[in-house]
Amino acid sequence: MSTPPGSPDRDDVEQLEIQSGRRAPFSMNPDWVLLSGVSRDALAVYWALAAHVNQQRGDAEVWPTQTQLARIVGYGKRQSVKARIDELVSINAVEIRRVATHDGMRHRSIYTVHQTPPSNWGGHQSMRDFYRALNAEFSHVVPNVPHGGHSNAPHEGRSNVPHDGPSNAPYEGPEPDQQEPDQQEPDQQEPE
Repeated sequence: MSTPPGSPDRDDVEQLEIQSGRRAPFSMNPDWVLLSGVSRDALAVYWALAAHVNQQRGDAEVWPTQTQLARIVGYGKRQSVKARIDELVSINAVEIRRVATHDGMRHRSIYTVHQTPPSNWGGHQSMRDFYRALNAEFSHVVPNVPHGGHSNAPHEGRSNVPHDGPSNAPYEGPEPDQQEPDQQEPDQQEPE
């Protein structure tokens, strides 16, 4: 009996070896914080706080100083970090608890970093929610076509994503379950 082509028993089968790339410690950040509307600097501080979470300890409490956080995110002053932490507290992504140090003379901040949004969160919780809302927002927009059936609007190179206001064309981006957000074509993404 002959061995079918591609069978592992064949002598001419090439061995495929899969290797992972370089690995390093990393932290994941939830979509809801990214989509919350906080500043880019607040996102950087959230990332720095999330990077301190010790998964093996089983909690989400971290205690870097504001000076340490400022150094991590590239600020010259710790006061710059305080304003960003306040942004994160305002959306309940971070809670702060002040505790006295062992000598009782100073206080230290302990931060609880939340991965899930609060129960009363009204914003997007995931990229899927974001794209569903975006599709819904543009599905009711009808192109402005003059009497005669032909639009005078240019078609080539026109983005369906608004830049300074709503577009006259419906959004034609990917359906949330068809394409992951990081696989979008650049012309489907809103400019920064």
